[in-house]
Amino acid sequence: IGTSRKSAIGYVTGGAASQRQWGTAATVALAVGQGVDIVRVHDVAEMVQVARVADAVVRGVLP
Repeated sequence: IGTSRKSAIGYVTGGAASQRQWGTAATVALAVGQGVDIVRVHDVAEMVQVARVADAVVRGVLP
């Protein structure tokens, strides 16, 4: 899935493309929660953390 900085996020948040990181994080977390294994993003390091935490929550493996 590729929701990174998309105009739909800007429509909801009112932010410019450069200000859509949190909206992208939300869509990545929701996608991982629905079983998506591959996401296309611009802010890779940040979204890796988002995906890892979301996956841990979904799988119930948080300590």
